[in-house]
Amino acid sequence: MAEQLAKQTNGRAHIILLGRNEEAANKIIAGFPKTDSSVPEHEASKYSFVKVDATSMAQVREVAARLNGELEKVNFIVATTGFLTTRGRDETSEGIDKKLACNFYARFRFIHDLAPLVEKAADKGETVGVASVLGAGKGGPIELDDLGLVKDFTLRKAAAHAITYNDAAMEASISPHSSICFTHSFPL
Repeated sequence: MAEQLAKQTNGRAHIILLGRNEEAANKIIAGFPKTDSSVPEHEASKYSFVKVDATSMAQVREVAARLNGELEKVNFIVATTGFLTTRGRDETSEGIDKKLACNFYARFRFIHDLAPLVEKAADKGETVGVASVLGAGKGGPIELDDLGLVKDFTLRKAAAHAITYNDAAMEASISPHSSICFTHSFPL
């Protein structure tokens, strides 16, 4: 998605990739189109990488706070964090399963914390949007007495819960942020 945004804007974009693999991010960024020196500075290509372990809510909050302090506005948030494993419940030091941490909690924390910056872009009349790419509509029933799947964890339940949580979070985010389009999509 970042590659398409860079191409569609002919490099006239400020794109920040967040993740754990700087080498992979730099390879992606190297393929982005660059503006030439004739382009005004405020429209020039600006690409960067911010390292974050999305299984750590402390790191997620820290990075979100840093971005809130550094950026004037954000037009788009595309949340695609994930953690694929066949291991059972694998807790972080914060007591959250790593799959749920990446597939839901980190996504929602970033979206929640950065939404005010998206509203600033919307207030300027700019196009904005927030997307979580996971499995829209493919979730399932949730265990209301075991939301973190501490008591009865299975990979299937972890996937279903994360997807259903994303559906619910996108829907719940609309009311307090009516100027922003929130989307949970299924990757094709």
